Amino acid sequence: MKTRLFFTDVVSYYYKYYIPMRKYKEKMKNLLLIILFLQSVYGYSQEYKTMKIWNKNGSSYLFRTENIDSITFPKIIDMRNWDDIITIPSQDDIYKINNRSKCKSPYLTAVLHSNTEDAFSQYSIDFKADYLPIETYWCLNCFDLDYESLLKKYVKVDNGGHHSGYAGLQRSSHPDLSGYNGILSLWDTYCVDKSGKVDTIKAKLIASYNGTESIRYEHEGQGISCMPKYDWKPGKWYRFLMQCINTPSNDNTEMWLWVGDIEAGKWTILCKFDLGAPNLNFKGNPYIFLENWQKSSAGEIRSLEFKNAKIYSPKDYKWLNIYSGYFTDRADDENRCYSGSYSFGSDDTTFWMITTGVPDCADDLEPKILNVNYVEDKNPTTLHYLSPG
Repeated sequence: MKTRLFFTDVVSYYYKYYIPMRKYKEKMKNLLLIILFLQSVYGYSQEYKTMKIWNKNGSSYLFRTENIDSITFPKIIDMRNWDDIITIPSQDDIYKINNRSKCKSPYLTAVLHSNTEDAFSQYSIDFKADYLPIETYWCLNCFDLDYESLLKKYVKVDNGGHHSGYAGLQRSSHPDLSGYNGILSLWDTYCVDKSGKVDTIKAKLIASYNGTESIRYEHEGQGISCMPKYDWKPGKWYRFLMQCINTPSNDNTEMWLWVGDIEAGKWTILCKFDLGAPNLNFKGNPYIFLENWQKSSAGEIRSLEFKNAKIYSPKDYKWLNIYSGYFTDRADDENRCYSGSYSFGSDDTTFWMITTGVPDCADDLEPKILNVNYVEDKNPTTLHYLSPG
């Protein structure tokens, strides 16, 4: 009886469920074949490509996409018409250079004219990068410090042939520092007294964004660096502010590095250093550069725009505008290999520079002085009230 009932149930299930399901599967199979066929036709029409990109852990993997330009080429509404300045290479050309280049892409520099012999305590500049690829350093201030106060005690003060420090923004694929970050590096200062004794002044980190620790470096002289994460975006204007501060709580000068999100009206303090000596200020001309530091990403497009450059004179108690700078590439650097295409220029308000390791995209330029006609006539710190802590 039980067997009979079981057999009846199986037959009933077969006619009620299995046969309709089989017909449904056949329909779905045919539909899937049609979709795959259409997708393959569309794929060939879109020229599918395979390229190597970097994941968040810093290792590489292959990525296949029909919309390959979206990886390197951002879609930015307020974007300079770079096509009028340089021939934008295809992603295919960039990929080839990334895989075979023996050199880094062109290294562009700008020495801004501060037009003063006096020391200054603050420096501010607005910046934007439409093209923001990995292995790039957007240095916004390579600087020297005024050591006049130390020369009252020592007969010689220097940084081992280096600048006093440099600061800016970076994007790296290094496993220990992948993504977007700020950077402030300070070289050790060597002070020689009359007897020939050398005292070494070393800066010390006293605060940083998200508690990022400092690191000692020895690959370019000796010094200390802090590289806190800062998730800056392509196509957005930011304000970069550096200050030499003397506080009642510290006998030594402190250096503070800020980045301001202009659209959001928000400052972020990236790091603070104790410079190890009192009464220090900036001096000379701020030095800006756009650098690619790995040949594996040499083909990528890199851009930088900057405007509203200012320094603060503690002597005159006012901000002084910067209207000009000397622009060049470092193609004549015998110690490094650079190749590709580049351009730089200015308009009424803004300086700009752009590079790629792909050759023949632009005519080489002779070093030149560039000017802007307009700098915002206001205190750049008014983006936010700056307070310690």
